[in-house]
Amino acid sequence: MLFVTLKIVSLLIEPEWLLMLFGITGLILAWRGRRLGLMLLTVSLAGFTGILLLPFHQWLLLPLENRFPVSEPAPKHVVGVILLGGAEEVELTEARGVPSFNATMETLTTFVALARRYPDAALAFSGGSGAMTGSKMSEADVSRLLFNDLGLDRHVTYEGASRDTYENAVLLKEIVQPKSGEVWLLITAASHMPRSVGCFRAAGWQVTAWPVSFKSGDTLAVQFRHVDLGGHLSDLNTALHEWEGLLFYWILGRTDTLFPSPSKE
Repeated sequence: MLFVTLKIVSLLIEPEWLLMLFGITGLILAWRGRRLGLMLLTVSLAGFTGILLLPFHQWLLLPLENRFPVSEPAPKHVVGVILLGGAEEVELTEARGVPSFNATMETLTTFVALARRYPDAALAFSGGSGAMTGSKMSEADVSRLLFNDLGLDRHVTYEGASRDTYENAVLLKEIVQPKSGEVWLLITAASHMPRSVGCFRAAGWQVTAWPVSFKSGDTLAVQFRHVDLGGHLSDLNTALHEWEGLLFYWILGRTDTLFPSPSKE
């Protein structure tokens, strides 16, 4: 029930749904001669225009992606490398029979690169299916297909039952049984790293962040590089989803701080 509730709340806060609701309601009221209709239409148009022209998505992503910097220098000895699911398009893969991925696929290529960089490290993947409709495949299944196609000839421990980030940490820990003091690298999208590290810490597993798939920057060249409403909305939804997740996970006790930082690494 909690899983479904969080999914519904996440959907409802997506700005395009609210702005579309304002626009449609405003159009109906304006057609009936109501002044409120024009006001709602104005809000809807102003909202979409603002998202198109101003980098709200960048401003919300930047503090998330800056929270855990890239590890420099890289650890010399690593016991294991963890990859969290999220880049896999489970439904598309299931429908087409070909591994399909979204814009955070850099997480998977980084996993393969680190597997080669640390040939003695254990490899682990955690990701089930976050779809409310259910699926025969999991993110782990999709990633396994890709790694086999890429010729990754290392053993990978797959956890494919988790539905969210908290379960990623808890269920994978039960399988791997890490020891205190071991260095485990955690790969996930940079915007998702604060919540991910917080969940692993709450599960009693200290990991070292390895953020990838950055979407923001503090230069004007990055922040205004595209005028793309769809892309801006997608990044804005990602940012809002992470801020919402940080708040709810902290309230539910799935993280011990509202905005986890590198200080406990």
